[in-house]
Amino acid sequence: MITRFALLCALFVPRLLDAASCCEQTYTVLGIVDHGDSRLWFHESWDAECLTNVLWQVALEGDSVGVVHSQYMELWDAESRLSQIKHKKPQVLDYSNGVYSLGDTITVTSPRYDVRFEGMFRRLARETADASGPGWRRFCQNECLDDPLIDPAELELLYEHPTGIYKNYLVYDAVYFASRQLLVVVTYQPTRGDGHDTMHGLLIYRLIPQFDWETAEDNTDEE
Repeated sequence: MITRFALLCALFVPRLLDAASCCEQTYTVLGIVDHGDSRLWFHESWDAECLTNVLWQVALEGDSVGVVHSQYMELWDAESRLSQIKHKKPQVLDYSNGVYSLGDTITVTSPRYDVRFEGMFRRLARETADASGPGWRRFCQNECLDDPLIDPAELELLYEHPTGIYKNYLVYDAVYFASRQLLVVVTYQPTRGDGHDTMHGLLIYRLIPQFDWETAEDNTDEE
């Protein structure tokens, strides 16, 4: 499917760039499978010239994180495969006026704006010719990522999807898995990378509670 952004990009951006693929990502958080370790399933799709679909499984056990991905899998196929396995669906946080919330327990908002980022990213593009998520991580040293603003909990970052850039982004979606106290944040990055491709991302956090989370209601659907 060609998005409106990809169509406009294909029409106008090539006049400015020698090679503009105008690819845009979409993430879908599917569910979590608790068989020993916790294996969180999410799907990543790219449109336009990058047309591809990938199922990612992030295995979380203690302090270790393992990542498995398919070579190519449509969203409907990933959903069909997961439906055949006992799993839990995420609780989707409600959105209002820039704030994602789960009742009175969690609120998530976009991080504060960093005025240095745009200059650093232009320098990255100029000096390395690798204006991408992986290129940014090689370039940024200790200033690579800003966490979203989450209340009332401390955070432990477990996983950051490598194609994203996590500075000056907007929180695009947020879901929660109460059984494992995992918060998944999908990010929207306004800045475009090589080929005018998007650099949206996905972050997985374990919440370190500041109150008794065992008393919080778990409304997660199990299938």
